[in-house]
Amino acid sequence: MSIRTEHGHIRGPGRHGLNGEIAWTRRPGVKPDEFEFHASHLYRIAPARFAADTRGAWYAVAESLNTVTSHGDYQLDLALGILYEARHWAAEAGVRLPLAQDSPREMHYETIIGIRYLF
Repeated sequence: MSIRTEHGHIRGPGRHGLNGEIAWTRRPGVKPDEFEFHASHLYRIAPARFAADTRGAWYAVAESLNTVTSHGDYQLDLALGILYEARHWAAEAGVRLPLAQDSPREMHYETIIGIRYLF
């Protein structure tokens, strides 16, 4: 069983957006607790301004993804990508790049492709 709690916040003036997220995952008796600290910056590429008939927007995204466990292990990653956000859905694509981690394990690069439904 996993217990997960998250808190996120989005704020930004004009074409810029900032997002912060804190998450805690508890897996009693299985793995150490995980604490995640993420931050992202979004820049709206188009449209320059929203109007009543705007159907969607394109964003460039840069994210800092940080995970620390209760055993002291850590992983720091950077994700760069593009996001299209429509009124009721969003699609994204990007790459996740490892920056640092606690042990000399093999560092993997990841391709990110996703779709979300907004309600």
